[in-house]
Amino acid sequence: RARFHPDPVVRLASARVAAAGEPSTGNLRLLADALLATGDLAGAERALKEALRVDPNNLPTLIRLVRLAEKSADPDALRRAVERTVAVESTTYYRTRSLPELVPTETFEARLALARGSVGLADRLRLLKEAVAGYGEYADRTVPLVLRMAEGGGYAGESKATMQ
Repeated sequence: RARFHPDPVVRLASARVAAAGEPSTGNLRLLADALLATGDLAGAERALKEALRVDPNNLPTLIRLVRLAEKSADPDALRRAVERTVAVESTTYYRTRSLPELVPTETFEARLALARGSVGLADRLRLLKEAVAGYGEYADRTVPLVLRMAEGGGYAGESKATMQ
């Protein structure tokens, strides 16, 4: 119900129950998404920060924080969110993956968000180059595997549909 009910108020109520019963990163992200759908940006940010207390390097949570900061039009919040997201690349969490051919793209998206913001030309160029290089690695390592596996429904949550 929290994910698919057509009424955002019902989705929010269901997400609150799920997050209270099991405050996992997934349920807290679900709550943040429901809060965002009702226009509660501050509540969504609180839910995302709570999710990061559970798992500080969780890329799906971090990219939501970047997107939220971008919506809020607060350049300092955006920079902090992007820096926190990109910092995950230097962790073992990021570098040692059980499926090394699956390249996460959240840090590249974060760089693009900051490049769209109020940064100087040199910073914008650096961010764009880093994002393009990262997406290039994704194209080289992940896309061929997903395409090979597409006939069987995809691979590890990736499919043709998720790449569009």
